Amino acid sequence: MPKKLKKAHIPAFAARAAKFVKDATKLAESEIAAFAAAEVERFKQAIMAQTFPAFRAHPLAESTLATKAAKGLDLRVMLANKHYVNAITVFRTVDSDGVVQFRVGFAEHALAKDYDGKFTDILLSEVARIHEYGSRVAKIPARMHWRPHLRGMALRGSVLRRSIRDRVVRLGRQRMKGS
Repeated sequence: MPKKLKKAHIPAFAARAAKFVKDATKLAESEIAAFAAAEVERFKQAIMAQTFPAFRAHPLAESTLATKAAKGLDLRVMLANKHYVNAITVFRTVDSDGVVQFRVGFAEHALAKDYDGKFTDILLSEVARIHEYGSRVAKIPARMHWRPHLRGMALRGSVLRRSIRDRVVRLGRQRMKGS
């Protein structure tokens, strides 16, 4: 009678693949979260330093400067009481398919503050839009700061995507070697 062959031991591929996907997802999410947090800080610092060309091209009106000075507020663009810049943050969301996304901006219903530090009925996102694109009615010139920052962020993001891809590939190779 022929000798009975032993079954070959093949690791559970599905379990290994699921662990790899979980680890790769965790790695990517961690890198993206760190990137988003760094971008918020970079953006806030750029506003504080007034590095956006539109801020210099369209300085505040003399009447606005006088009002801010009389109240002891910061005379720089977008920085009267620093509420605007301090409210910029990172939001992590998970959609119905479980896809994690990160957004940089303001809380959905965050209200602006006036020069006296009291909340107004205007959303911070609306203040941002008005300043980004200007308002003929309110005689506010466009002071682009979101669009230039987002363009730079997109470029830095493409570098991050390549880095994450390379790290995920290395992780997959390590898993294939059984590490």
